[in-house]
Amino acid sequence: MSFSAEDIDAIVRTLREGYSVTVGGSRCHTDYYFRDGAFRQNNFDEGYEQELALTEQELRSIVDRNAREFVYALDVGRWTACKAAVLDGDWAGVERALDGLRAPDGLRNAEVLRAVGAWPARAPSEELRAHIAGCDRSSTLYHVFMTAVRWEKSREISALAIEWIERVEAMIGARCERTRESFASDLSRLG
Repeated sequence: MSFSAEDIDAIVRTLREGYSVTVGGSRCHTDYYFRDGAFRQNNFDEGYEQELALTEQELRSIVDRNAREFVYALDVGRWTACKAAVLDGDWAGVERALDGLRAPDGLRNAEVLRAVGAWPARAPSEELRAHIAGCDRSSTLYHVFMTAVRWEKSREISALAIEWIERVEAMIGARCERTRESFASDLSRLG
């Protein structure tokens, strides 16, 4: 995967607007972000942290070398529009918002969201039904919905989540216990 100059410009803008990108794992990683008028790199290694200022040119070079991690920054606007459409119950808007996604796992999440939105007018393939049922067993179905609402947790989101999972269950013809339990847990924590 590689980026065009326009892609890198868009990623730099997204970081300026407050998005951050993490490269690496949980115990040793680097975060890239914009704060106090400068691009920054925070290196974390087993609790040791070091924050460094970056020039825009240095950041552009890092983005170009780490396309797999920075590709998510290209999808931020699409997921923000997706959240607005989910909150409005506008499934056609969800489909429009997700057109053009670039991140690989986002594409699979979008496929599930599109299928739920199109149902019952358009039934998903048997392969997709089986994938969705598997997503419940692995708790991935919870992540699909939470990604669509940008991981916001509120009573309103919880109510939408229950409506959404009921729609999924009707579509695949099976109850999604793990996903229901995850949504119920979120709601119980909200008080």
